[in-house]
Amino acid sequence: MNFAIVDIQGYVINNEFTVKELAIYDGKDLKSYLFKPTVQYSDLYTSDRKTANYLYHNIHGIPYNAGVVDYSEINDILENDLSSVDIVFVKGQAKADFLASAFMGWVHIVNLEKDTTDQVPNLEPTTENCNNHKLKCCNCSIRNVYVLFGYVYNKLIGF
Repeated sequence: MNFAIVDIQGYVINNEFTVKELAIYDGKDLKSYLFKPTVQYSDLYTSDRKTANYLYHNIHGIPYNAGVVDYSEINDILENDLSSVDIVFVKGQAKADFLASAFMGWVHIVNLEKDTTDQVPNLEPTTENCNNHKLKCCNCSIRNVYVLFGYVYNKLIGF
């Protein structure tokens, strides 16, 4: 069975989940992407600006306007990077829903919070992050995929 772990840090903009940081790890290769915003900060509704500021300061520490990859590439990236896997493990319903809509059924998505009976590791903010994060203590998708891979490999796959 080929599987991969996917973790996403993102925003809800105009009532739609938008990926900011994407990490994919299959036990061999790590892929990481930082997406440009779909809407410029100055064009956001006040409520979306407040959400973006909260997430930056309290959750993932990625500036809203940061990014190097055009958001229009996300579906191609997911398809290319996950074409050889049968199962994608993710933690969180919003992330599972986003991936389900992107994959349109060609890969099985397992939400570790919902579809497993074991206690899934907490993905706590940490100071061990990649260069995408501008704050010292925050959630990092790269770190998260490593933590979740260890859990899936040891607890669920059983090797």
